[in-house]
Amino acid sequence: MPDIDRFKSVSVTHAAYTNIKEISDYLSKDLGIKMSLAKTIEYLSSNKAKELKLNGHSKS
Repeated sequence: MPDIDRFKSVSVTHAAYTNIKEISDYLSKDLGIKMSLAKTIEYLSSNKAKELKLNGHSKS
Protein backbone atom coordinates (compact mmCIF):
# COMPACT_ATOMS: atom_id res chain seq x y z
CA MET A 1 0.00 0.00 0.00
CA PRO A 2 1.44 3.42 -0.94
CA ASP A 3 2.41 5.89 1.76
CA ILE A 4 -0.35 8.52 1.38
CA ASP A 5 1.63 11.03 3.43
CA ARG A 6 4.41 10.92 0.87
CA PHE A 7 2.72 10.13 -2.45
CA LYS A 8 -0.43 11.49 -4.10
CA SER A 9 -2.19 10.47 -7.27
CA VAL A 10 -2.97 12.92 -10.04
CA SER A 11 -5.29 12.68 -13.04
CA VAL A 12 -4.40 14.53 -16.21
CA THR A 13 -5.83 14.76 -19.70
CA HIS A 14 -4.25 12.79 -22.52
CA ALA A 15 -2.81 16.03 -23.88
CA ALA A 16 -1.23 16.91 -20.53
CA TYR A 17 0.17 13.38 -20.23
CA THR A 18 1.72 13.70 -23.68
CA ASN A 19 3.25 17.06 -22.73
CA ILE A 20 4.67 15.66 -19.49
CA LYS A 21 6.10 12.68 -21.36
CA GLU A 22 7.77 14.95 -23.94
CA ILE A 23 9.19 17.18 -21.19
CA SER A 24 10.43 14.09 -19.35
CA ASP A 25 12.18 12.82 -22.47
CA TYR A 26 13.75 16.23 -23.10
CA LEU A 27 14.96 16.58 -19.50
CA SER A 28 16.29 13.03 -19.55
CA LYS A 29 18.47 13.90 -22.53
CA ASP A 30 19.38 17.37 -21.22
CA LEU A 31 20.29 16.22 -17.69
CA GLY A 32 21.70 12.87 -18.76
CA ILE A 33 19.44 10.87 -16.44
CA LYS A 34 16.20 8.93 -16.86
CA MET A 35 13.32 10.83 -15.28
CA SER A 36 10.00 9.21 -14.45
CA LEU A 37 6.80 11.13 -15.09
CA ALA A 38 6.34 11.58 -11.33
CA LYS A 39 9.85 13.03 -10.96
CA THR A 40 9.22 15.28 -13.97
CA ILE A 41 6.09 16.69 -12.32
CA GLU A 42 8.02 17.10 -9.05
CA TYR A 43 10.88 18.87 -10.87
CA LEU A 44 8.55 21.24 -12.73
CA SER A 45 6.47 22.11 -9.66
CA SER A 46 9.57 22.66 -7.53
CA ASN A 47 11.09 25.00 -10.11
CA LYS A 48 7.82 26.93 -10.51
CA ALA A 49 7.46 27.30 -6.73
CA LYS A 50 11.00 28.69 -6.54
CA GLU A 51 10.23 31.05 -9.42
CA LEU A 52 7.12 32.29 -7.59
CA LYS A 53 9.04 32.36 -4.30
CA LEU A 54 6.42 30.20 -2.59
CA ASN A 55 8.90 28.22 -0.47
CA GLY A 56 6.18 25.70 0.33
CA HIS A 57 3.80 28.33 1.70
CA SER A 58 0.41 29.11 0.25
CA LYS A 59 -0.64 32.73 -0.22
CA SER A 60 -4.21 32.01 0.89
